[in-house]
Amino acid sequence: MDTTDVFFRSAMNDRFFRHIALVIAFALAAPLTVSAGEIALSLGGRIHKPVRSLQEIRQARVAQQRWDYSCGSGALSTLLTYYYGDKVSESAIIASILHRTDPQKVRARGGFSLLDLKRFVESKGYEAKGYAGLTLEELVAMRTPAIVPVRIKGYDHFVIFRGLRGNRVVLADPSFGTTTMKPGQFQEIWKNGIGFIVLRQNSTPPSENMSPKAEDFCLPDGTAITRSLLRISTTPLTRNGL
Repeated sequence: MDTTDVFFRSAMNDRFFRHIALVIAFALAAPLTVSAGEIALSLGGRIHKPVRSLQEIRQARVAQQRWDYSCGSGALSTLLTYYYGDKVSESAIIASILHRTDPQKVRARGGFSLLDLKRFVESKGYEAKGYAGLTLEELVAMRTPAIVPVRIKGYDHFVIFRGLRGNRVVLADPSFGTTTMKPGQFQEIWKNGIGFIVLRQNSTPPSENMSPKAEDFCLPDGTAITRSLLRISTTPLTRNGL
């Protein structure tokens, strides 16, 4: 073989491998940037991958209470909106109840009662049922979300019992969002085994939006409820404050 040809082939191979080496080095040095809505690669492609914060995950499918003493209306808004697909805001529930109830009486008793919530849902054509002395097994057997009263460090509060998965109770808390806790922890704060359920007759079945999801189990546990209760705004609940 001609020596010129050998030299040419050798030079071409050297250039080829140097080019490959530069590409690899560039790839290793290329920054990977992540934004809230997508993952972007600086090497040319762009991978659109939804990215959500833990706050967005825990507040999904939960109506956040906006006033002191409004956890009951926040819980009911969550139930109607995300379980039955009936978009009823917390403000609409509060306005309707306060139309028939003195705000000072509401404050004196520490918020809306389950009777207030019952009257509201019945005015919307739903059926409401309240139970006391339930066991956790009986609450689970209802196979429907239930508004339950809890007492945490002296605070009375309403949350939604969404279900039990494995050894975790899943709750929708209007002051915090979705949270989980061990069954024993839930039973310690659950008041008198009370459960309040809302039924809708002769209509389309409710959605599965309130059923426990895999993402619920990567969230902070129930101790976060106590911290969130301490941070709730103390905006007075009045007819004119909605």
